[in-house]
Amino acid sequence: MRDLALSKETIKLEKQRPISVSQRKKNVTCFLDEFLLTKLKNLVNQQKFAPRPKFYSVSELIRQALVCYKDQELKIDSSLRKLGNPRISYTFSLTPDLCNFYKTWPDRQRVGTLEAVVLSYLNTI
Repeated sequence: MRDLALSKETIKLEKQRPISVSQRKKNVTCFLDEFLLTKLKNLVNQQKFAPRPKFYSVSELIRQALVCYKDQELKIDSSLRKLGNPRISYTFSLTPDLCNFYKTWPDRQRVGTLEAVVLSYLNTI
C-alpha cells in the first residue's frame, strides 16, 4: 500500500514540473501581409485533410521555413513580396533558437525577410 501512495505522490510531482526551457515557445508579433497570411491559413486548412499533413498551424509552417533558411537549404527571393498589400498584426510562436535567429536580423528588415523566407519556402513545397 505504501508503494501505491508513493507512486501517486510521484505522479503529482511529475505533473507539477515546469516545462524545460528548450521546449518553451516564444511569441513574436509583427505586421504581416494580409494576403500572404490568408494563403498560409488556407494551406494549413488544406493540409488538415491530407493523409500525412506537413504542418498543423501557421506557426509551424513559419518555423519550418525558418529552419530551412537557417540551415541554408533555402534561397530567398525578395522580389516576391508585395509592398502595397494591406498588413495585419499576427502572433506566432518560435522555439528559443529560432527566436534568437530571428532577432539577429536588423530590426527594420525582420518582417520583410520573414515574408521573403516564407514566400520562398512556399515555392519549394
